[in-house]
Amino acid sequence: MAASRRGTPYRAKAKLDSYVPRSVRLRYFTPEAAAAFKEQGILPGFDHDLWPLLHRDAVWAYYSTMARVAADELLEPAELFLKELRAALDLPGPEWDPAKEKVLDRFVPAARRTNLEALAQPLGRRPYRGDRDLDDAVLAYLEDDAAGSAAGEDDPLKMAIGALNAGRTLLKSIVADGGLADASWLSELRGWFEPLVEGLASGPPPERIEQLAALVRAGVVHFIGPDPRFDIDEARGVFTGVSPWSGTEYAARTLVEAMMPPNRVDRNISPLLGGLLRDGLARPKVMMAADGTAVITPGLDVTLPPYRPVGISGEPQEDLYVLGLQLSSVQWGTAIAAEAGSPAGAGARTLRDADDIAAAILASAAGAGPRKGRTGGSNKADEHLRAGVRSAH
Repeated sequence: MAASRRGTPYRAKAKLDSYVPRSVRLRYFTPEAAAAFKEQGILPGFDHDLWPLLHRDAVWAYYSTMARVAADELLEPAELFLKELRAALDLPGPEWDPAKEKVLDRFVPAARRTNLEALAQPLGRRPYRGDRDLDDAVLAYLEDDAAGSAAGEDDPLKMAIGALNAGRTLLKSIVADGGLADASWLSELRGWFEPLVEGLASGPPPERIEQLAALVRAGVVHFIGPDPRFDIDEARGVFTGVSPWSGTEYAARTLVEAMMPPNRVDRNISPLLGGLLRDGLARPKVMMAADGTAVITPGLDVTLPPYRPVGISGEPQEDLYVLGLQLSSVQWGTAIAAEAGSPAGAGARTLRDADDIAAAILASAAGAGPRKGRTGGSNKADEHLRAGVRSAH
C-alpha cells in the first residue's frame, strides 16, 4: 500500500534535452519586472504581486502549446485565439484574469481547460467507491502523466509546469536577495505555492511512474487515498492506514515513512550549531505573520550575502559565515546544492554563495592581515568550530 497527502506521487519530469523547455520563455515574470518593485521601494507580496505575473506565463505556455499541437480541437482558428489570449494577458492589474476567462470560454472546449491551482489536488478531493475505484483513478493519473512526459515539448501541461519551474528559479533569487515580505513568505510562498510547485516540478523521471503503473496493473501496489491517517493497532500488532475519501482500512506489520524530517536550527543535535546558539553567536530568524504573530523559522538569522550569522545582540558575527541548508529562512529551494544542467545564474545559487564567502574571506585577509583585538565572541566561535570539526570526525 502507498499513500501521500495528495494521494498520488509527484508528477514525472518531462523528457527534455534542456533544463527549461526550449519553447518556454517568461514574458511577464521577468528579472526586469521583479526589479521594478525594488526600484519603486515596494516589498512585494507573492499572491498580490508576483503570482499574477508567473500565472500569466504558465497560462500562455499551456494554451500556446495546445494551439500548436491540437489546433483542431479549438472552437475557432488558433491564430485568432492566441492573438486574443495575448491581448487579455497583457491587460494591467486584475483585469487580465476575467478577460482571459472570456477568451477561453469562446475558444477552448471545457474538457481541454486547465486550472493550475487545482493541480495541487490531482484526485479532486472526492469520495471513492472502495479500493478498486481509487486504484483505477490513480492508475489513470499515472498513465496520463507518463504519456505527458513522453510527449515532452508537445504536452501543454508539462509546458505549463516548465514555465512554473522557470519562474521558480527567478523566485529563488528574489527571496535570497530579501525581496519578499515576511507574511507573504509564511502564508503564501511557503503556505500554498511551494507544495504546488514541488508536486509538479520536482518529481521523478518518467520511468518511475511507468514502473509504478505496472505494479498497480499487476495488483502488487494499492493506494490508501488522499489525507491518509495512520495508527497502531496494538491488539493485532499492525499499523493501519485509512483515507477519509475511500474508507478502506489497510493493515500491515511494516510501515516505511519516506518523508524527510523538517530542518530546524532550534532543534538540533549538532555540537557546533548548539554551541553557537547557546552562546548567542547565532539565533533563529523570526518573521512576523500577517496577524502580527512572531514565527520562529527553521533557519538562522543572517545578513545579506555574504551570509554572516546575526547574534542574540542583533549584531552580525564578522568571523563566521553560513552556507547551505541553514539558510532556509532567507532562501527558498536554494540551500541544498547546485542543480545539474541548469544555467549558472539559476540553479547554482549555492556555488555563488560559496564564491561570495570566499571573496569576503580573501578580501579581509588581504586588507587587514592578522586581526588584532579579537572579541571574546570570536574566540568562542573558534572553540565551537573546533568542536564541530572534532564531532564530525
